[in-house]
Amino acid sequence: MSRTVLDGDFRRWEVFVNTGPSGFSAPPRLVFRCVSDRTVPSRIATFQGEPSEALAFVEAGEAAGLVELLESGTALS
Repeated sequence: MSRTVLDGDFRRWEVFVNTGPSGFSAPPRLVFRCVSDRTVPSRIATFQGEPSEALAFVEAGEAAGLVELLESGTALS
C-alpha cells in the first residue's frame, strides 16, 4: 500500500513501508519517492513501531506526520 503527500515545496511524494528481510526484527522503514521531480533523491525514515502500525500510519495517518518523517529522513544515493 502506498500513499502520496505534498511537501512544503509542493512536490508530490509517494510513501510506502519497507519491512526489510523477512524474519528479522529490524524496525520498519518508510520510503519516500518524489513522483513530481524524479531528479530529487528518494528518502528513507525509520518508523518506531511494528510493521502493521507503519502500514496503518501510511494508509490513514495524518499527512503532516508523514511529511515530518520525510523531512527527517535520510536521502538515498
